[in-house]
Amino acid sequence: ENELELGTSEQNIFLSPLLAEQNLLKHFPKTVFIETDVDACLDENVQFCSKLLEAGVDAKMEVLSGLPHGFLGFCSLSKDCQFGVDHVTQVFSDLISSL
Repeated sequence: ENELELGTSEQNIFLSPLLAEQNLLKHFPKTVFIETDVDACLDENVQFCSKLLEAGVDAKMEVLSGLPHGFLGFCSLSKDCQFGVDHVTQVFSDLISSL
């Protein structure tokens, strides 16, 4: 299939997992969302996390305050962003250790 055509589908669950049905979502692995309170995607990620929880998936969300979308790329420019990177690293380390 043409990749451009796939990218224009408003019903493509691979572009918007919010559209996925519970019978698919229940197969998701343990999931951790780390969001920022000023991220344009925050609302959608809250909805997706809720859908995973409703499907019985072990999911949780943390919201970091004051950091921009893409803060992982700004750690050399900001101590706050570096704190965010350090936090994400610790959360993922803990997640991997728990598996």
